[in-house]
Amino acid sequence: MKPIFSENPTAVNVLSIAGIISGVHMFLIVGFLGFIFIIPPAIIFLLSLIDISNHKAQQ
Repeated sequence: MKPIFSENPTAVNVLSIAGIISGVHMFLIVGFLGFIFIIPPAIIFLLSLIDISNHKAQQ
């Protein structure tokens, strides 16, 4: 069994590209899930703050 990578640089390139793509994929998925879980509570919090300030302005 000869080592594949020393004689075949394209295999190394393909593996590195696949690793980069999978890493970017994981980053995007985690970022998307974080976006879903973080943004709605932040929006609700901002709306409640605006609502409280409006009530204070009306009184």
